[in-house]
Amino acid sequence: MAILYRKYGKMMRNATLILVGLSSSASAFGVQSEDIQIVFENRASADSIIALYPDVEFERVIPVASNQEIETRHKESGIDLWYIVKHPSRAKTRSANIFEKGSGIRGVFETQMITIPEYQPVSDIDFTQQKPLGSITRSTPAMNDPLYPRQWHYDMINLENAWELEQGKRNVIVAVMDGWIDHNHPDLAANMWVNEAELNGQPGVDDDGNGYVDDIYGYNTSKDPEYYSPHGTHVAGTVAAVNNNGIGVCSVAGGNGIDTGVKLMSIGIVNEGTQIADWKMARGFVYAADNGAVISQNSWQSGDTKQSPVLNDAINYFMENAGKKTDSPMKGGLVIFAAGNDHSNNPHTPLNGESFNRDRFMAVGAISAEKIRTSFSNYGWWVDVAAPGGEQDGTSIMSTTTNGGYQLMNGTSMACPHVSGVAALIVSKFASADLTPEFVKNRIISTATPMEGYQAGYNHEKETSLGLVNAYAALFDVNKSAPGIPKDFSVKMYDSYGLFSWTIPADSNGNPPSVCRIYGGNEDVPFAIVKTAGAEVGAHFEYLDKSGYLDDHTEYTIEAVDCDGNKSGRSEASGIDDCTHELTIINPYNIEHFVVYKPSAPKFTESLGEVTLKFFVNGPGSKTVEIESPLDFIKCDYFMKDCVVTFDVSDTTSVGTFPFTIKVYKKGEPENAVFLPLTCTIKKPLCYNDGVTCDSEDKILTAVETNQRTGSLSIDLAKYLTHPWGSNFTIIEKSETTMDESLTLGYVLTYGIIDGVLNVEYDFTSAFTFSQATIRVDVVDEYMKSSRFYVDIIFSENFSGVEAVVPDNAQYKSGIYTIYGVKLDCEEKDLPFGIYIINRKKVLIHRQ
Repeated sequence: MAILYRKYGKMMRNATLILVGLSSSASAFGVQSEDIQIVFENRASADSIIALYPDVEFERVIPVASNQEIETRHKESGIDLWYIVKHPSRAKTRSANIFEKGSGIRGVFETQMITIPEYQPVSDIDFTQQKPLGSITRSTPAMNDPLYPRQWHYDMINLENAWELEQGKRNVIVAVMDGWIDHNHPDLAANMWVNEAELNGQPGVDDDGNGYVDDIYGYNTSKDPEYYSPHGTHVAGTVAAVNNNGIGVCSVAGGNGIDTGVKLMSIGIVNEGTQIADWKMARGFVYAADNGAVISQNSWQSGDTKQSPVLNDAINYFMENAGKKTDSPMKGGLVIFAAGNDHSNNPHTPLNGESFNRDRFMAVGAISAEKIRTSFSNYGWWVDVAAPGGEQDGTSIMSTTTNGGYQLMNGTSMACPHVSGVAALIVSKFASADLTPEFVKNRIISTATPMEGYQAGYNHEKETSLGLVNAYAALFDVNKSAPGIPKDFSVKMYDSYGLFSWTIPADSNGNPPSVCRIYGGNEDVPFAIVKTAGAEVGAHFEYLDKSGYLDDHTEYTIEAVDCDGNKSGRSEASGIDDCTHELTIINPYNIEHFVVYKPSAPKFTESLGEVTLKFFVNGPGSKTVEIESPLDFIKCDYFMKDCVVTFDVSDTTSVGTFPFTIKVYKKGEPENAVFLPLTCTIKKPLCYNDGVTCDSEDKILTAVETNQRTGSLSIDLAKYLTHPWGSNFTIIEKSETTMDESLTLGYVLTYGIIDGVLNVEYDFTSAFTFSQATIRVDVVDEYMKSSRFYVDIIFSENFSGVEAVVPDNAQYKSGIYTIYGVKLDCEEKDLPFGIYIINRKKVLIHRQ
């Protein structure tokens, strides 16, 4: 998810507090006066209480609709009882007693403000300079779109095969709740949802009676209707850019834009560089449901964990009221959210919502091209499924952007629309009056390819129980009969560990079952549930149980369950074969290839941890365990039946794919050794902490010294910054001044940042002999990882002119250096404003 948020405001604890707000200034709430929310208990209470306050302006969160069908739904659901209170300071004290008692009021809340950093749009990309995309090649592409060969991420979700089954129906509408989509984009225009009544109606009139005026392409909170969002447009392109039209990119469910392909409804609830109220976001969910959308695509979330009641109610409204138009393909709405880019297992609002139907709600994590959880993706039990989200190694997600352009982005924001697109294909394939969001969610999860094995050795591997969405498997016909019975079921005991083995059966569509359930004795509750979706039918499969509770007298049985819940008969494995004395190596991962990243910085290694793999070694007596490999960075330790393989890579470790083998033999009997051949791929390092780098470890961009008490400066900050992966970054147009109290004796500073240029007016007239001001600069990159840097303005009467503090000049050789010793490969005439070391001398470059 490429958008970062912060939220402000505290919930009003009870109705008594409203008395303070209504009889005193609005500043008592810490927010603007119009940000007070009230939800009434019923319509009669709302009408009577509002009538008691003629001096207070009440605005319904959901506008009144003259269309009676829509307005009836609002009233039946109770969503019409939410109000924004404006100008409460004008209320009379005597009227506030009603609120103090709380009669007729279900709750009083402050609006949660969500801050979205500015995104730096890129209108022109030299695609020839992008990182290679591995082994993905298409000799005969399924689509003629020129950038389709760069969309490696569609191969990962088995999309070409899925297109043979479904390409999207025109009556399936996906509400992209994000920045306002560039609906004029040549790859999106044909698939935009259009409100025909407004398009053909009168300007400034609510022609369709839905409560909104001139809402031709959807609902937009932006005050600038001509602002189009790069982020929202990118997300929309993954869902439903037009396929096979000879231009740009392909999408998951875009079809040909004529008689196939789903529609995109733009819900502009996110505008980069602004604060958005939660009630405006809530309005977007209600609008989407009322106007025909059945899938809500959300690549955003709050930066806080406190829930928003109005937002939760609106999400519930969408889930229950979407699909009520006569031609709707599904009854009810499915809400799909990006899990977030915080490398955390802590769900934020609204992903932590407790008051809406979780069976109609999904959270999507991101994986890399190597099928490993990305360095930024959130994880945990609350994440339902994974999709390609790109990675900061150049394997990014290609899609549309503003001004008719195309762009690479990374984030769970990019993973989420893959799942929304697959959901739209499922709705298209199985559309009916009986189709439910629960069916669609189950199809996505139960047909997803298990990912645990690819996380082997990484931190949080047990919490990353994600399946990779499989578009092809999700679109097979509903299974009408039970899957085959697992064959060759056997159970072996190795000391206290048990190894369950069987052959993967097929369901009625020829696919592997979703899961296999193992039972002990006559129990009705499974001993273990093993994900097998994505496995190869007919392949040998193993599950290693380390619980230590195996009973060698128990009869174990196994059954297969397909994605539609059909169960096979059970296969029996009477008793357990005692293999305690057998010399063997067990690989619990069901894969033989592992991926390891080189470390790039201490923060990186602390976050991902040292990569280790544990293999179970069984056999009597003393054993010798060795690694056969020419690579010195692969280490091996043996402790209490575990062979621990450690990849001790460094920045100098070679990149590539390498074989290695675990060798085990009884002490003194190497001729009777057993072997486990494996391979590993060493990839270049990731970087996800600081979006950009600068020339100093203490993160000072530049320091200007002056003996002039007043003056002005203009510094192009972007020229001082580079991104480690060449990604785009934005310098936030807000800054703060920090002071070192031991040095600062007085100054006046006026400054601002416009288009990455810091403009400073300084006045040290009140200073004595020395004073220093430090301006903080905040930066965010396209992964929404933030960095902070500083610019020092230093005054001293002892300085000569305007220059900088520099280290001993002896460390510099001929050429141009920054004041912190970084050599620059440019000519003096091309240098921006600043202080440099040029041929061992300090030089101030000061151009008008």
